[in-house]
Amino acid sequence: MRAQRATPRRDARARSLVAPVRCGAAGVLLAVAVLAHARLYPAEDCGVSDAEFALWSLLVLGVGLSAGLASARGLGARREVARIRAIAWGPANAIAAIGLAGLAGLLVLAQVVGREPAASARGAVLTLAAGVGGALIGRAGVGIAAAQDAAPTSAVLGVRVADHLLLRDLSRALLPWLGSLVALTTLALGVARLPTDACPRPDGPVEVLVFGLVGTALVAGIHAIPRAALRRAATELRDLLAPVDAEDADGVRAQLRAREETERMLGLTSSLLDELQAGVWVAGPLLTALAGLAVSGL
Repeated sequence: MRAQRATPRRDARARSLVAPVRCGAAGVLLAVAVLAHARLYPAEDCGVSDAEFALWSLLVLGVGLSAGLASARGLGARREVARIRAIAWGPANAIAAIGLAGLAGLLVLAQVVGREPAASARGAVLTLAAGVGGALIGRAGVGIAAAQDAAPTSAVLGVRVADHLLLRDLSRALLPWLGSLVALTTLALGVARLPTDACPRPDGPVEVLVFGLVGTALVAGIHAIPRAALRRAATELRDLLAPVDAEDADGVRAQLRAREETERMLGLTSSLLDELQAGVWVAGPLLTALAGLAVSGL
């Protein structure tokens, strides 16, 4: 009997691993192709040492694996949103497609004007792979916002709060995936643009810094979409759970204390920067290091 009960759970767990394994393997295969291309068609201006290539290879594999797993996580988040509330995914798909098309256009432009066509093409492929993962995460974020905005106001208050907390936790759980994509891609670019005696690359640190800053800004923009809808819903729930309508001063103070506690539990006391620092755990140290690198290179 126990074996029969455990079998469906094992089957469900195995099915949940199919998409991450497939997407992760696809990302690693893409990274291996980029590394093979780098060996067959090295940059024309100067070579790199074996140690530098080994470090860059590890980061490239990390970008590919992270992009694949982030894509799987974005697909899985869609199913989780659908279990909470059924929504129309057309707008979310359109936004993700437009964002990915814009990124592809920028990469093509950068490849055309780049000074090293082969290296630029490899960087474009890696960034586009990261962009696919980011687009699917962003689509899930738009779906979270739509699910929160579609919450029925006639539902039981406890159910509304529970659904809101589920959507909020899901949104915050997606944030580290975006951060890992930006961090690994930026570090891979940083190693590729590392100044050496053979390759001074005076503009390298500035390029890496700009890339990291733009990537972090994109993460903030993507996260802000579901965050805005969640904060609107949290404000409405706060007003229902902790109204301030007492007539005497003592009663008002007591209600304000209850309101402050309610705001904390609903996540209204955290700012966008706080959430980025907590969710994108590598962003702060990464950008600090990049800033130091840029200053030392100027």
